[in-house]
Amino acid sequence: DPDAFGNISIVKMHKNGYLVKFWNFDYTLSYDAPLFNVPYGFDIAVDEDDNVYYTGLQANFSNGYDLIFGKMNTTTNSIEWMEVVDGGVGFTDRGFYCTYKNGFLYVIGTVVNFGNTANPRGDVYLSKYDKDGNKEWAKLIGKASTYQDGLAVTVDDNYNIYICGYINFNSNPGAQPTGAYNNFIMKLNFNGAPVWTKSVNGFNRSMVAVIENGAGDLFAVSTQSTNSVPVRSSTDIVVFKLSTATGELVWQQYIGTQYRDSVWANIPLMYASGHKVLATSPNNKSVYIAGLTKEGNTPVHNALVMSVDQLSLPEFTYGNWTVQNA
Repeated sequence: DPDAFGNISIVKMHKNGYLVKFWNFDYTLSYDAPLFNVPYGFDIAVDEDDNVYYTGLQANFSNGYDLIFGKMNTTTNSIEWMEVVDGGVGFTDRGFYCTYKNGFLYVIGTVVNFGNTANPRGDVYLSKYDKDGNKEWAKLIGKASTYQDGLAVTVDDNYNIYICGYINFNSNPGAQPTGAYNNFIMKLNFNGAPVWTKSVNGFNRSMVAVIENGAGDLFAVSTQSTNSVPVRSSTDIVVFKLSTATGELVWQQYIGTQYRDSVWANIPLMYASGHKVLATSPNNKSVYIAGLTKEGNTPVHNALVMSVDQLSLPEFTYGNWTVQNA
């Protein structure tokens, strides 16, 4: 519940599954912390010294919700630095995802602001900070006529940045994003200047995660629902492979059962929604995807983990699961 007390908890687990360490980021330590400034963690990243970077939102009851991010020093067990981004009084700003690479932290999320118009709108927030908390740059990306969410970011070995999310064609940020929306994926250079922007055709297909495999390929995931274009008979996971050079689509595939399978559930209402859903294997052979499934039409969703070949899977049916070329 975002309107109650809460803490950010970070857990370090051993690869064999047992607890190594637990940290609790109490609300009294949150940014500019009068009573009721309550932090919520959405995502973390770890540097080469085992320090943890986090992002999320802070419930500031006098000023709506603010996007937050910072660094926790795991040697001193203390918050080394933190930042807050406030788009405007009464709006919901939140950080969805962060990643660390070679001394820099990249944070993506959404900030609701007035931009260049009298009507508030949601823009993608993207920033680059060094590990000591010094800002390299920060960007707001969007259009006055649409509401856009930035959901994931990845960085390649040349420090090019790739972000993804969705564009909602109802520009009123006071209402939950509903109706027609579409995905986007964008490449920026190391200074944050845009290189290209693409959208894979189809409404109701927000790209929720993106990863670069170090070999010039991008992989992204989405959910294609029964309300999407083209219409699906059931809600399925969609996997995309794209070129890092041009953003052009290499292939896309539907993977799912006859029931509901997804990598994102209820975008507007999930406050703990900054989950990572993509990883690549060291040999660039497989992409690993985590999500939710109602396989067998169970009353609740179950967690799933799957492996997808980077050359794409052949169309097939295995048990309740099918793979189809899109």
